[in-house]
Amino acid sequence: YHVLLFSELDILKGDMSSSDWEEIKRLAADFQRAQLTKSVQRLSERNCVELINKLQELDLLKIHYTSDGKCYVTTQQLHQEILDEIYVAGGRMNLVDLSSTLCMDLSIIQCEAAALLQKSPQLHLLQGQIISKHYEYSLVEEVNEKLLKNGKVAVEDLAAEYELPGDYIRKLLESGLGSSSGIKAVQDSSNRGCFYTEQYLARLRACIRGLLTAVTVPTSLHRLIQAHGYNENIFMNCVERLLSSGRVCGEVVGSKQSKQCSFVPAIHSRTQNTWVDNFINQNGYLEYEFLRRLGIEDPASYINRRYNSSHDLLMLPNVCVGQALLQQLHSAVDEAILTHSFVNVSMIVPSCFSGEETQLLIEQTLQQRQDIVAAATGKTSKGRKVHGAGTISSSVALVLGSSFVVSEVLVATIKEKLQVEMTARGQKLVAAGGFKPKAATVKARVDDNDQSSKKEDRRRKATGGKTGGGTQGRETKTRSTKTKKGGRGRAQDDSDDDQMSSSHQASDCHTSGALQFPQVEFLPIDELSSQLAKMDELKEAEDDEMMDLLAVELHAWSKKVFASICESSYHSLASGGGGKRRTFQQLQDRVMALLTACKLAERGTKEFGEDLGLQLSRHLLKTQCSELLNELLLFLTDDVSVRETSAKDITPEARLQLVQQLRLASQGGCRETLLAAHKAVVGTDLTAFFAAAELAIQEAGILLPKKKDTKKERQVLSAHRAGLLEQLSSCCEPALCLHLATLLLFHSVTGHTLHASGKFVPHLVSFLKPHLPHHFNDLLQQYQGLVMQKLTNCDDDGACIGVINGRLEELTPQLQEEAITFKRQQATTPAVDN
Repeated sequence: YHVLLFSELDILKGDMSSSDWEEIKRLAADFQRAQLTKSVQRLSERNCVELINKLQELDLLKIHYTSDGKCYVTTQQLHQEILDEIYVAGGRMNLVDLSSTLCMDLSIIQCEAAALLQKSPQLHLLQGQIISKHYEYSLVEEVNEKLLKNGKVAVEDLAAEYELPGDYIRKLLESGLGSSSGIKAVQDSSNRGCFYTEQYLARLRACIRGLLTAVTVPTSLHRLIQAHGYNENIFMNCVERLLSSGRVCGEVVGSKQSKQCSFVPAIHSRTQNTWVDNFINQNGYLEYEFLRRLGIEDPASYINRRYNSSHDLLMLPNVCVGQALLQQLHSAVDEAILTHSFVNVSMIVPSCFSGEETQLLIEQTLQQRQDIVAAATGKTSKGRKVHGAGTISSSVALVLGSSFVVSEVLVATIKEKLQVEMTARGQKLVAAGGFKPKAATVKARVDDNDQSSKKEDRRRKATGGKTGGGTQGRETKTRSTKTKKGGRGRAQDDSDDDQMSSSHQASDCHTSGALQFPQVEFLPIDELSSQLAKMDELKEAEDDEMMDLLAVELHAWSKKVFASICESSYHSLASGGGGKRRTFQQLQDRVMALLTACKLAERGTKEFGEDLGLQLSRHLLKTQCSELLNELLLFLTDDVSVRETSAKDITPEARLQLVQQLRLASQGGCRETLLAAHKAVVGTDLTAFFAAAELAIQEAGILLPKKKDTKKERQVLSAHRAGLLEQLSSCCEPALCLHLATLLLFHSVTGHTLHASGKFVPHLVSFLKPHLPHHFNDLLQQYQGLVMQKLTNCDDDGACIGVINGRLEELTPQLQEEAITFKRQQATTPAVDN
């Protein structure tokens, strides 16, 4: 210990005063003498440790203990040992490994390593490792050896091999790039982590040149790169350099940024162009799908670039047509038009043409023909008309579907033949009664009413004008109003527009005046197609498709013409038979009058009890309601023999037989509706009859009013009362006079009409008794008794009958006067209910 102690004291001498230094020297001498003495006088290990600790506390000594605490070392010695270990490790040492080797704590090693790095610029710390310049030089030499061996290196591979960061290795290689002490390689511009030698790049260019030279068909460059493992950037640069220098003949097609670019060699382009030229010259067309299979990705652009002005080509969606094929098609269409026949264009054009392309080709041909004719005649060509889906016509031809061209003269001939058959069929249909009209729609009548009301308004304004109305009117000033939405009389314009739209909607129905004719069809499409196939002009057509298309084209025309023929035949037949329209109007008036009378009489039956009301309802159904149903049945039946029969003469059995002769609803008839009305009229429920009768009236084409017309009902009630007054005034028969008087008194008391026979007179007298004055009631009772005596004693003594007749003759004028002049006191006419 004395050797170590004195060496340390020499180091600390410069930092102490002379007195302190002298004291230390004495202590050292004492320490030396103590060590040289015998063992009984030497210091123990513990005393030495305490002494060392005392020196450290006084900052007179700086040492580092080992991990086991048995040894300690100075800082300079530790630095030297660290440098020795780094040298032995080859210039690269991990701090953890260094701590284990020197048996020192890791924190001490880290602290002293940081101090050592500040003093020595040849060392630096990287991810817990001390690396020297010597190690970097050796690393660069090893990379040069790899380059000489492989021709290329990648920073990723070096980083995995040496367990160093890739950025550190890349910067290390870049720092010495091109120098005598650095690597001898070329850095990749796109991937800065790759380095190549000049020999490697030259060898790679030679391989790529040979590969492109051997290619004879369009080849994807991306596939070549994947197959041979080339670097994409180097490969593309080599390809560009070879193509620009002319060493390789060809072109790169597609975007270089994507993986769809391909190399097309010059020999392939020449072969391809030769094949395309030969095909279009021989066949007169080019199919885009064939060009795609040849490797031409954009056929339309290729054709425009290849035949920009040398060939007059027609570009279609999927094919390109040359003049040879167009001329052949033009000749076939001309022949069909001039010979008044037809042609199937699909038999001329190749099978690869779609229906849309064939139709466009036909349109182009017809347009060229019209232009040629117009240029020859000096007239402007007219455009084509579109009849419907897939049907186009010009002034000389009709195009059916996508491939059939039919001459308009042939179409006109077919229409003439069909029209002859339509006339015969229409006359037969009208004569058999299968073409019966109905009343016009409600909207049509409303339009007529609106139109008539507008005419009345205009007439009123014209007659009134500024002077109002009449000859003594005073002049007034009028001012037109202007709405916010612009324009004067906007309301009038709106009403006119509504009138026009309503009339347009009404015109969609097959109407004529107040009659609406049924929709009729000449022949269904399939039957019309069979009829066309039998014509001599179309016997050469072997394809049924043309017959079907022509039938579809002529079906709407045949339906319209056939309806017009049937209507003309109907009017001719009606005018010869006394006027069917006037007969329908009379039927409508008669039916509506009977329906109103029945509904008013129904209200009168409700004034009585249940039993008597049921009897009156049954009587009403057997008389007026049956007459109403018979009128409808005579109009709807097809049996001409019963049309002149009176409605009152038809029995229930005959009515049922006529109903059974009507057509079913599925066949366009109304048997079910009339049968339901017949069942209701032989029953006892008036409500059920009215519901069934209204349906039957609508089947006959008579329109029922949507709202109740109270004004018309008052007119009917007034007419009924007037009729009773007229009959009662001129009546001389006592029984009839009593019957009429009770009906008139019932109307005066209740305000309702009543349809009752003579057997209900006693019930009426009993009903009127509470409502009549005493003297009038006595007169009515006496008169009723005399009538009953006359009817019951008609076979007795003549003297008695004479007395009764004389008494009746005296009371009849009095009864007539009382019944006619009777007015119910403090009573008003009951409100008309629903």
